Amino acid sequence: MRSSGANGFGKIFDVVLWFVLLNNVLNIYFKSEIALKIYPAMMSLCFFGIFAHSLWIKKPLIEKFARLYEKNITERRLQYIWKLTVIWTCWLFLNTALAFYTAFAAPMETWVLYNNLIFYVICGVLFASDFAYRKLVFDRAERKNSHV
Repeated sequence: MRSSGANGFGKIFDVVLWFVLLNNVLNIYFKSEIALKIYPAMMSLCFFGIFAHSLWIKKPLIEKFARLYEKNITERRLQYIWKLTVIWTCWLFLNTALAFYTAFAAPMETWVLYNNLIFYVICGVLFASDFAYRKLVFDRAERKNSHV
């Protein structure tokens, strides 16, 4: 993805890497609880930026991953990939807001519960839902078409 040229993904990944380095240095140097607590929010913000950028340049990030496995993707699947990227972009935006809220306004127990459990459960549900939908809808339709 870094070698993808003019689409800007390499620059975005560089920003994410520099952010991670800076956050870790600040965390080590200041031993700051807030530096630790904003890390999930900032990572979510970075990934929101990556997904939103991929929509902006009309080359959804999920499509890039899909093309690693399948070169010829049907128009129907491309539409689904676009919608799925929008869903993940919205989720990452919402998660960024929730993670910042838990970092600045919630007790430590709430921050731990949300950022270390609830976030991952929701992501798991999104992944599982996508997998089930693709298996039930796309794979079934392709099997029907191959038997005709």
